[in-house]
Amino acid sequence: MSGAVDTSSRSCDHSECNRNARYRAPKSPDRLDDFLWFCQKHVREYNSRWNFFNAKLADEDSSETKQRNRQQKAWLRHGVDDPFEILGSKSTRQQTAGRNVSHLTPDERRAIKILDVKPTWNKSQIRQQYTTLVKDYHPDLNNGYREEEDRLRIVIWAWNQIKNSKHFAD
Repeated sequence: MSGAVDTSSRSCDHSECNRNARYRAPKSPDRLDDFLWFCQKHVREYNSRWNFFNAKLADEDSSETKQRNRQQKAWLRHGVDDPFEILGSKSTRQQTAGRNVSHLTPDERRAIKILDVKPTWNKSQIRQQYTTLVKDYHPDLNNGYREEEDRLRIVIWAWNQIKNSKHFAD
């Protein structure tokens, strides 16, 4: 199935062509029911430049891409990878130093409280705290004091939550 319409009496919508237009192509992704009509040569050319997801033809987009690349190169010439870093604390971009816990799951938040750690700590720092708590609550290291076993189970559960989390750096 070629998509050609044999009964079309239109001429090609390409500006320099007067051939019979047997092929239709949508004008834009927003108007898929409005068509341009082309001969076979020009419909192939049009379709090769068509980008449904970008909502523009490739040639129309190239000037914007060039402008963005120029701006990025200008910042790099000044030794700046991220323009927001110039603004420092006055930047509107969210600071990561005082990371809040809103991005953590409820179990991860509970684990932070149980282990008594900060959300900004990485996994190795949290593991050190976990190791200290295990030594405090483990019956073999605590002169056989078995009443702390339940607390130990909770600490182990909390460490497993942090260990399996993607929100803490390794």
